[in-house]
Amino acid sequence: MCILKQQLLSKYPPQPREVWQVDDLELRLEDPSRKNKYKRPVLILSCKELLKPGITIINVIPFATIKSGYSFDKFTIPIKNGFIGPSNNFKVNNTSAALIRFYQPIDIKFFVEKCGELSEEIYYAIRRSLCENVIGQKINDYNFKIN
Repeated sequence: MCILKQQLLSKYPPQPREVWQVDDLELRLEDPSRKNKYKRPVLILSCKELLKPGITIINVIPFATIKSGYSFDKFTIPIKNGFIGPSNNFKVNNTSAALIRFYQPIDIKFFVEKCGELSEEIYYAIRRSLCENVIGQKINDYNFKIN
């Protein structure tokens, strides 16, 4: 990554709900047969308090296309109807999904470009699934939409 781009990302980090392309091989996914796609879209899920100038690590949820024979479940949330913005070579289709179980931190130096954002409805569904199904914390509906 060029130094100017790295400095800009460090000073103005990606924000919650944004979708960014990152270097694919820097993400940890369990499929041993997966091929390097070079870039993979991810949802920014870090809270705003963590996204201050100078940060280097951002929490993300990777996106993928669900293979034939698999179905959406509480760990695999469809994103097609909630994707907003220019795609920058990210093709959203009926089988595009957020892979909740692969919530992970990634260094900002692996971010390539912004490619859109998710609607609030889909974003909060993903956050709810992460909190309740991965972390094990039940959500109070009245206090959930806290940034």
